[in-house]
Amino acid sequence: MNQSQTPLTNTTYGLVNADCFAEHLDNAQTTDWSSASSLTLATISSLSRGYNLSHLMDQFTAWYARGDYTADRSVQMSDRTTIRSIEHYMINHDPFSSGSHQEQVVDNGALLRIMPVVLFLNTEYGDDFVIDDPAMLTLHQITGLTHNQPTALITNGIYVMFVNELMAGETPVDALEIAIDTAYDYYSKHNIFQEALIHFDQLNTPDFKNSNIESLTASNLAIDTLTACIWIILNSDSYASAMALTLKLNGDPSSLLPLVGTTAAILYPVDVDAMTNLPKNGTNLIKRILNIGNRSYRFQRLELFN
Repeated sequence: MNQSQTPLTNTTYGLVNADCFAEHLDNAQTTDWSSASSLTLATISSLSRGYNLSHLMDQFTAWYARGDYTADRSVQMSDRTTIRSIEHYMINHDPFSSGSHQEQVVDNGALLRIMPVVLFLNTEYGDDFVIDDPAMLTLHQITGLTHNQPTALITNGIYVMFVNELMAGETPVDALEIAIDTAYDYYSKHNIFQEALIHFDQLNTPDFKNSNIESLTASNLAIDTLTACIWIILNSDSYASAMALTLKLNGDPSSLLPLVGTTAAILYPVDVDAMTNLPKNGTNLIKRILNIGNRSYRFQRLELFN
């Protein structure tokens, strides 16, 4: 496997392309991607050096304060939880206390940037990392840098378990079944998560694939985003069809498209040359970060490159 075909490359371009498409839906003249791509690139850049929560938050701060990891080198906005967490970190410099614990509204900011973490943990701990306590602690700590609510942690946990099964070659339907069983078994053993599990009942239903599209909503809420993304992957047969199906959901598809794009890219390798949504002024930045990430071998085991 060469570096142009790695999961890191495919999923990153899948996310950025979908993100830019979403941005064009809102503003046809835009020349930048959104914070979903910027913070994903920041995550890759940091994890390429290894796991260090302070360094990762420093990269988020550089994005917020200076426009690092954006195509236009301009200051962007993100969900309120992410912004408040970064501002809190800028004052206290403590990544363990930066994330929000408020449960009232759990937005999808941490979910949209989590794909590189899946690849990192799979490489570091192996295919069974989703039942490994140190690996799951790492996942929760990275999520918790900004979103430290039980609902946000479970949301990312279920998504990571689903993606890990897709990477192992399971069909989307089987991947969901395994992920839900694993998640409920894991989180029900921890008191802090037990009450939040009720929020995921829609995913934990028989024949979820055939749920009515009217029961789904594209929004910036974490559970809505997770549920809709998985349903779309279950009902698509290509990257393009996943993108098209996203546009049919009620609500705001722009908040969902980045996650759909990066998830679909696991199953359907992307053709970077055919991606017309990527801003020309950001191409070199993406290539540089991916080149460093792939050469670090922190997102793909070395033997799989051969």
